[in-house]
Amino acid sequence: MDRPDPWEAFSREHRQDERFTATITKIVDFGIFVGLEGGIDGLVHISDISWSKPGETAIKRYAVGDHIEVSILSIDVDMQRISLGIKQCTTNPYQAFADQHSAGDHIVGRIHAIKVTVFVDLPGGVSGTVKNAPIGVERFGLGDEIDLVILDISVRRSQIWLGLKSRGDGPAAQVVEPNRPIAPKPILSAELKP
Repeated sequence: MDRPDPWEAFSREHRQDERFTATITKIVDFGIFVGLEGGIDGLVHISDISWSKPGETAIKRYAVGDHIEVSILSIDVDMQRISLGIKQCTTNPYQAFADQHSAGDHIVGRIHAIKVTVFVDLPGGVSGTVKNAPIGVERFGLGDEIDLVILDISVRRSQIWLGLKSRGDGPAAQVVEPNRPIAPKPILSAELKP
C-alpha cells in the first residue's frame, strides 16, 4: 500500500498565513528548520526571523528543541519546500513606526553604533540611520540621546533615514540630509582678517 505524500497532505491541511507552534530540529547558517507533521521539515530563512535585528544576530537566541510560533509563507509541493516565518507572527515595528511618524517629524534617538554612519535606537524598537553625519556628531558618544528629524521611512526595506535636528542656533543651523554633505558656512568679507 502506497503511503500518502506528506508534502501533499500538508498542503491540503494548511494554508498560507496560518500560524502554529513547531519545534526546532536544526539550526544552520541560512536559517532554522522546524519539524512538521508527516515527518517533514519547514525552513525559517534567516531573513524571516526578526524585523529589527540582522538574521545572524537574531538566530543566536534560538536552540534545537525550542518551541516557536511560525507562520506559513509558502508551500511548494513540487520542490518539497515549506517556507515559514517567525517575524510574520508579530507586528512589523517599522509599519507601526510609519503609522505614527512621517518625514519632517522631530524625534529623539539613542546612539547604539558609530561607523561610517550613525545608528540610533528609536521608540517602538526600531533602528534609524543618520547618514553622512560626521560633522556635528563627533561631540556625541555611544548611548547619547540626540535630537533628530525624520527624512524618510521605508517599511519595505525596514529603514528609517534621519538627520541631525537643527537647534536653530543661528543662520548656519541646518539639518544633515542623507547623501548630501553639509554646506560650509559662508565666509563674509567682514570676517576676513588682513
